[in-house]
Amino acid sequence: MIVLRTLLPLVGTYLHCYALWFAVGIILIWSLYILLIHNPLKLLLTFTSLLIFVNGCTVVDVQKIDVEKYQVMNVCIKHNSLVKVGDFVDVVRTCLSDYGVTSKVYKDNIDDEQCEYILTYTARRSWDFVPYLTLANIAINKGHEIVAKASYKHRGGSFSWAFNKWAGTESKITPIMDKLLIDYSKVTR
Repeated sequence: MIVLRTLLPLVGTYLHCYALWFAVGIILIWSLYILLIHNPLKLLLTFTSLLIFVNGCTVVDVQKIDVEKYQVMNVCIKHNSLVKVGDFVDVVRTCLSDYGVTSKVYKDNIDDEQCEYILTYTARRSWDFVPYLTLANIAINKGHEIVAKASYKHRGGSFSWAFNKWAGTESKITPIMDKLLIDYSKVTR
């Protein structure tokens, strides 16, 4: 039973990707069948359908802040110099601010006494004509305890036909931050 409870969220997260690739496999098998019959028009239609169905999957996983246990009103963001996504920190800070959570970026080490809640992040980009965000991980910690975490992963890479892969950082990160802060009220300005 414990194994089932552990694996069930993972299956739900990746199920749409597996269903997509199952559909791609069916189309490929159908294409081979058509190829054997030598009907070029049907083969062309089948491969066109395949191109439409073959798109990248986006996997999002969020563990929201438990507001009954944690009152996160101020976050210290530990700067990650390895992240080359220029607007990433600005987008995260804007999302936090939208929910009334103040933040400050620290380039040096942060003491637990300085900040009760520390946000760490990683982000990677890939290239397909232009750079695009492929991976993002955000974690909010209180000491050694994980308060909340969120991840975004674009699957399929440069071979993906998903046109949303070129979407900006804001359109990819804002939805996961909204889920992370779902129990907070948006601040009206």
